Amino acid sequence: MCIRDSFRPNQKEFRRKGGIEIILQNLTPIYPNEKGNVYTFVLAVNDCLWSAVFRNKRSELHFIDIGGVFALLDMLESCDQVHKRVLISSLSTMLENPKAIPMFQDWKSAKGKINGSQLLIKLYTDEDERFGVKYAEGVLANAERPLTPKIMPKKEQPKEIPIFDKGSLSMSMSNSVHASIGSTIKKETLKSFTVKLRETAEQQRIDINGNFSESYIYKRMLEESNKFDLRASIFAVLYRVGFDTHIKLLSEQEQQRLEIIQIYPFLKNGEIWKDIKQELDESSLKPIMNDSHWMETCIEEATEQAFCAIYNQSLIASDLKRKSNKELDNYYGSLRISQ
Repeated sequence: MCIRDSFRPNQKEFRRKGGIEIILQNLTPIYPNEKGNVYTFVLAVNDCLWSAVFRNKRSELHFIDIGGVFALLDMLESCDQVHKRVLISSLSTMLENPKAIPMFQDWKSAKGKINGSQLLIKLYTDEDERFGVKYAEGVLANAERPLTPKIMPKKEQPKEIPIFDKGSLSMSMSNSVHASIGSTIKKETLKSFTVKLRETAEQQRIDINGNFSESYIYKRMLEESNKFDLRASIFAVLYRVGFDTHIKLLSEQEQQRLEIIQIYPFLKNGEIWKDIKQELDESSLKPIMNDSHWMETCIEEATEQAFCAIYNQSLIASDLKRKSNKELDNYYGSLRISQ
């Protein structure tokens, strides 16, 4: 009803009838119960928010005035993994309105007493762990692949060829016969077990009413959500509100991670060009001189940005270590005085 610009009257009527308040009431964490699929319900509420509120100035202002930004941040803090991407995207879209930025700056978590920047840095840290990005004392370990480090395949060790005598050879032949018979039985048992397991899984997909079950829907939603990288959306939100919004309230570890977040586009661009260069090298295709120069320039720029961020992270780590040593010295000094 409210998807296109031609449906402005529907958006206006939706606002007048209290529809935005109903959206706000349902932007709360809902836990699984026997009444229905809560995961798709939360997505439906978000879809309604996109269709009926966003891109309509009056509806956006009304949503902001009644605490919509606070509700999105509260929901983002405690939501399930399948909802994080749509909620971060909704928050980023809402922050395109300048009047929403002060609300983001004023938000405080009721759980962990953290602010909006700290929440997003925490989500970025979780994504780094999911993609296998390593840090040593808060300093990025891999400047070549700072976002998606590739695991090099292990070299296969050559297998040693055993030496048999006649007795051991006959014994090994009999053992191999018994082993082959046992493996055949195991394969048949495993095959029947796999068939039964697949049938059980198919039964779990369908509930009593013939609809897809809750567990199957959640599994499919989780698989789709894990295909996306949330770090780009997190960068977009922090870029809009300003990276130094809560800089004085951030811990040293959070400041170290922020050094990487604020150069995310450079790092992503560099990894894309490195992948292109690798594919060209593997396919024995040579780009023209101008393209090659442009590609190398982009890679060098990304690497330079990464090393600058690592340098800043190292300075923060040094300051943190200095403070820690000073606190230890003061502690031991107080113990000596008390004695």
